[in-house]
Amino acid sequence: MVAQYNYDDENMKGRLISHSVLLIFHVCFTNIILLNYLIAILSSTYGKMRISGIFAFKVNLYSYCERYMIAFKDRAYGEMVIHPPPLSFLVAVLLPFSFSRATMKKMAKGVSFAIFWIENIVYIVLFIALEILISPIAFGKIWWKMIDMLKTSAFDGEQDGKRAMCRSCLYLILWFFTGPFIMIWILLLDLINFIVILTHHDGFIRTQEQEKAENKIDDELKIRIYNEIRVITISWFKKIHKYREREIHLSTERH
Repeated sequence: MVAQYNYDDENMKGRLISHSVLLIFHVCFTNIILLNYLIAILSSTYGKMRISGIFAFKVNLYSYCERYMIAFKDRAYGEMVIHPPPLSFLVAVLLPFSFSRATMKKMAKGVSFAIFWIENIVYIVLFIALEILISPIAFGKIWWKMIDMLKTSAFDGEQDGKRAMCRSCLYLILWFFTGPFIMIWILLLDLINFIVILTHHDGFIRTQEQEKAENKIDDELKIRIYNEIRVITISWFKKIHKYREREIHLSTERH
């Protein structure tokens, strides 16, 4: 059997050392050959998988470009294929209008906005839940800070400490009654700002005219800045020139 090297030493007749040497050589050489064979198999398998993977990637990329990139260019009929399920079932309302490109383009825009807001309902609900979760923590943190301020005011002077303590107690009472309403107001403001951000469907893209209007500097301000730079430059030049003259005068006196 393979790898079964069980021989009787009495029948070797003085060939035990040579047999041992040949056996060691055989085992080492066989292991090296098998290891190289395994590496060759892995290398060839990796090469085949790499080629098939590149081909599969190109096939998927081509199918993606053929399905979606062309659909993005066609704003009228592209709305039929760019949405994932189950939202893709909502585009069934566009089928009766598919015979007219102009009507299809208008209806596709409306369906696109509707699907956009249906997708963002989940984000709005999560945002409200997060605000409701954070509001009690913020309320309690402000309450704790006021109590801490009340504790520190007790260690002040006698008259100042009483005034600070009364003021802190007044703040505590006001925050206890008005704090929940303030937190609700902040939550509504955050929600309104979040919805306003979502209404910018094309993103916050600034035009060159807007950037120029923001970066526009008044002519009087430019003149004032230039004059200040001129005065500073002249003053530094005079200081450097005076310093150089003094260094030259000292060097001549030494020599």
